[in-house]
Amino acid sequence: MLTVDQFPVYAGECDHVGQRWGPRGYGNVSPRNGFKGGQPTNCRINAAILKAAKAGNQIDLWFTRFCSTRADRRAAEARLVRCLNPAWNKAKRT
Repeated sequence: MLTVDQFPVYAGECDHVGQRWGPRGYGNVSPRNGFKGGQPTNCRINAAILKAAKAGNQIDLWFTRFCSTRADRRAAEARLVRCLNPAWNKAKRT
């Protein structure tokens, strides 16, 4: 969960938090991510984080370890998105 000024703005799941938020994930936006077959979510989230940081907002990343299947993690993510309706999540929103 990513929060800005203590409000949930993005919920997601991953296998490895360091890879997801590091130089191979949201931490790196390459030009190819903006094209078909790329990862536009990386571009969108990275841009939103930059905007919040430039505005002086407090940005926090919260995570928990799941000792379960990817399907279980994805179900937990979907529940968070449904319950909290984070503004930066486009998929799975109600």
